[in-house]
Amino acid sequence: MKHYKKNITILDLERLHNSINGNPKWRIFAEDENGEILRGETASDAACAYNLGYSSVGRKYAIEYHYTKNGARKITQCDEI
Repeated sequence: MKHYKKNITILDLERLHNSINGNPKWRIFAEDENGEILRGETASDAACAYNLGYSSVGRKYAIEYHYTKNGARKITQCDEI
């Protein structure tokens, strides 16, 4: 599975249901450095979901993600820049 990295600015967050293990999950709407709008979800049980919250809107993050077989973007790592 190929992983990609981007620097983004979060535009909006949507809280999703917790994973089966009770860990948080988010849908992220963001803009990258080229002005492209991105949408993705944190992967189930990804530790980076604890770094996010509604106060993250407008902040810059370095993310790492991959695509599922269905073409969905799953974010596995996100660190504030």
